Amino acid sequence: MFVDWCFVQAFGVEVALKLLCQVMGGCGAGVKYSAQYYKAKGQFLERDPHPGDQIFFVKRKGLTVTNWLHTGLVEKVEGGYVYTIEGNTSGASGIVSNGGGVCRKKYKLNSVNIGGYGRPDWSLVPQEITAPPRQDKMEDDDMMDVTKFKELFNEMRHELQDNDSGKWSEEARRWAISSGLVAGNGTQINGEPNYMWEDILTREQLVTVLYRFAKLMGQA
Repeated sequence: MFVDWCFVQAFGVEVALKLLCQVMGGCGAGVKYSAQYYKAKGQFLERDPHPGDQIFFVKRKGLTVTNWLHTGLVEKVEGGYVYTIEGNTSGASGIVSNGGGVCRKKYKLNSVNIGGYGRPDWSLVPQEITAPPRQDKMEDDDMMDVTKFKELFNEMRHELQDNDSGKWSEEARRWAISSGLVAGNGTQINGEPNYMWEDILTREQLVTVLYRFAKLMGQA
């Protein structure tokens, strides 16, 4: 699904399905079926990957493929390795087909676990979106680095720390305050303590609340 999603986000549903050799209204996704779509169109290769190809990982018994395990996108080919971007994986070495994350990975080109590559027909892509803007040509405001991320993240948190809260939590909030489980941050908003109800919860804050609750129950 991750590969299909990436194509849909980049090119829209109609063009994405054509690139993936799928039909509108079809089943989509599924590692084995995705490979078969490419094969049916004569766009499946066993070697010589290019950036933008869809890579397929398999399990073999001898030379026979016994299971289709996983899939991803080829980012580059360099120094005898194919570099990939995969969803539902992890940063651990080797094929991880159920890892819950999106990661960059690499494999030896001659790995027996590589079943082949699906090659989209890039001539189907409108010319104006074939190449993303070069990083060195992007405006400074569009650049995202750690410093910029922290700045935006702090802005987002500041917006959450204004004591806003939903009506649905009112009874629970009153109980948490009256029982001493939750205290304000030392500032006031509109004459009342700021409890930052919609802000994120750190692990320190979590264990503090749990400790206060344990004391309330006579367990600490």
